[in-house]
Amino acid sequence: MFQQLADGARLAMSATATLPDLRSQKVVVLDRVLRRSIYERYGRAVSASHGRRRAEIKAERNRVAKHLRHLAHFKALHESAGLPPFAILTEFAASRAFDVIAEYCGAERVYAVWHKFLTVRPQRLSDPEGALPFHQDGYFGQYEPFIRAWIPLAPRSIGDSSPGLQFLPEPGTLNWYPIDEAPTSRDYAGNETSHSVIAELQKARPPFRPIVRTGDAIVFLGDCLHGTYVPPGAIHDRWALEFTFIRASDEVVRGFKRDYCMFGRDTIWWPKDETIVAWYSNPQGTPPADPFLRIDVPNAPKWLPGRWKRKSTS
Repeated sequence: MFQQLADGARLAMSATATLPDLRSQKVVVLDRVLRRSIYERYGRAVSASHGRRRAEIKAERNRVAKHLRHLAHFKALHESAGLPPFAILTEFAASRAFDVIAEYCGAERVYAVWHKFLTVRPQRLSDPEGALPFHQDGYFGQYEPFIRAWIPLAPRSIGDSSPGLQFLPEPGTLNWYPIDEAPTSRDYAGNETSHSVIAELQKARPPFRPIVRTGDAIVFLGDCLHGTYVPPGAIHDRWALEFTFIRASDEVVRGFKRDYCMFGRDTIWWPKDETIVAWYSNPQGTPPADPFLRIDVPNAPKWLPGRWKRKSTS
């Protein structure tokens, strides 16, 4: 069932549901597209260890070492949660959330920023100044917006009892707004959208503030204005993942190859540790001859001829 909302789209995804048009909607909320148990287990592991480990990694100045420490922590979290390696990625690749991204990109294989999968987005109630102001995530190449997938981890419900997201989408248009000349954000001043622009947009419509639960996903484009929303009466800190994809050709990505992996419905091409070292220690050097691990996606959907037609398993 597809339900059109005034300021976004919300979709309860079934095997036969029509995919939303991300380009025109800018943001869609996808209900129950991921197995809740996987992301709840990962979320518990994150909340138990993330603060200490995050501080350690943040203090690391060497870029190669920092990426490798992030990757080691990512693997350790899977182990602590009792999950197979890369489970949060393979689960996403086999989901209808990835279908929405692939449909937008017009391809069954999509580039992704590999190191963005390793980091977690916390929002602590004790640190209100750490909240994101309204901003745009940006674009790649000739103003082609990034594609974000925002995955809630903990608590079970986000946007009501814990901080969530708020959006001011401009459906059907591609707009890049100016940065505010007197930003108030402590951590994100360089990305804070003009306050006057936000005020004008809010006169036309209130922000879209979805309530999501583990197992849901929010997919939005990089030009879609969004920020942190802390609801009145929030009592829990929030933990979430944010994945970054791009709609681009091999030629466009070639110059940025060290930051990208490839996502497909049945395979993820992930950089090997030695590839990461080679990429970031000597960017102009020759990459390894076989730079990627090939990670199989369990329970990958089977497809009939024609785009995005899921084959029935009944």
